[in-house]
Amino acid sequence: MGKVMQRRNIAIPGRATTVAVLQLPETWTVRGARMFLFELETCIVTDRPLLVVDCSKAGRLDGPATYLLLQCLEAAMKRNGDVRLAGVSRKGRATLESEGVSRLFRIFDSNAEAIKSFQQGAFHATTGEAPCDDVCFEPMLEKAEASGA
Repeated sequence: MGKVMQRRNIAIPGRATTVAVLQLPETWTVRGARMFLFELETCIVTDRPLLVVDCSKAGRLDGPATYLLLQCLEAAMKRNGDVRLAGVSRKGRATLESEGVSRLFRIFDSNAEAIKSFQQGAFHATTGEAPCDDVCFEPMLEKAEASGA
């Protein structure tokens, strides 16, 4: 079942905050999903919540897992926060890519890398907004090139 593994205080230019690391369940049950969502709610009660979802023990990142990840992202974004994924297997990454979800998350090999990414200019110092990576513009550039613009 999902559980808050750790909360780590970090300094981001212009503010101090906490990053919560939440473990994605190994197996999927209705009860496990409810527990995960309950833990999620305890993590995002702050303004601009920062959350790392540890996927290292998740068996499969199939439909239910993807749905929970999207719920995490939606809940965090409603509060101007962000979610990073850590420990996603190759098969899990391929699943997220095939479902078109991988571009919505920054994915890291470890929790430590994901946590550190919040400190490394991941948020604009004054607005708290995440900058858009080049990946955000790739689909638009491909369409523009295809149309001859």
